[in-house]
Amino acid sequence: MSMLQSAGVFLMSPALTAVTPWIILLTAVIYIFLHGRRHNKIIAHLSIITGFIPILIHEIGHAVMATVTRGSVGNIYMVLTPDRQMREGRQGFAETGSRNWLSSVLITFAGYSFPPLFFIAGVFLAVQGYSIIFIGILILMFLYYLWHTSQKWLPILIIILLIIGSFSIITSSSGFAAGSINTFYSIILGLLLGEMIQSIIITAKINFKGGIEWDGTAMRQLTYIPATIWWFVWAVISIWSMYQSFQLVTHALNL
Repeated sequence: MSMLQSAGVFLMSPALTAVTPWIILLTAVIYIFLHGRRHNKIIAHLSIITGFIPILIHEIGHAVMATVTRGSVGNIYMVLTPDRQMREGRQGFAETGSRNWLSSVLITFAGYSFPPLFFIAGVFLAVQGYSIIFIGILILMFLYYLWHTSQKWLPILIIILLIIGSFSIITSSSGFAAGSINTFYSIILGLLLGEMIQSIIITAKINFKGGIEWDGTAMRQLTYIPATIWWFVWAVISIWSMYQSFQLVTHALNL
């Protein structure tokens, strides 16, 4: 079978992959563990690597909403060194401009909303047999990142690695291809799950401790609604996403 024939069979498969609960949970646990030990110099670098996609999705949430509301996106920047992360107190940022008050609110709100929405979308599409759509969304996300970042080398490197990996998978046996995609897909979901759990805890500490600027304080300044309310709303969105995803996977496994 030629490479083109292999690619055609692979891409036309109705159920490209299925979620693997134990990989998702294990990845989430590792993600939370690494972030909790990030003050160790070696673990700090591992934490940056595992946190790259979840943090990027958070920042792209701000940027995409700016685009949707006809605002501007200046730069999507990922902080990639432990020292700079500790010095600046952030793992990444999106430079955006808004057209009006509503645009500002939506841009700020989107950050913590995107990871849980991506998570449930990934689970739902996999369970329904349309995971290729989610993979396509991830590819579009990286292209959007490439377009709007000053760190051009980073998304280009990722896209090259994805192309090489995809080429190797597609031209290999179907069993290996399915297993590789399944593992990668589940790891992505696990990273998002870990980020949701971690964000609920960390933003709770920041919110109730006070004195630190975060998206909740920005929402308070924009809407005059207490940051605690916004923390609660984001927490509910994440918990709802996790619960609904659990229901979807449980139902799929019982069929």
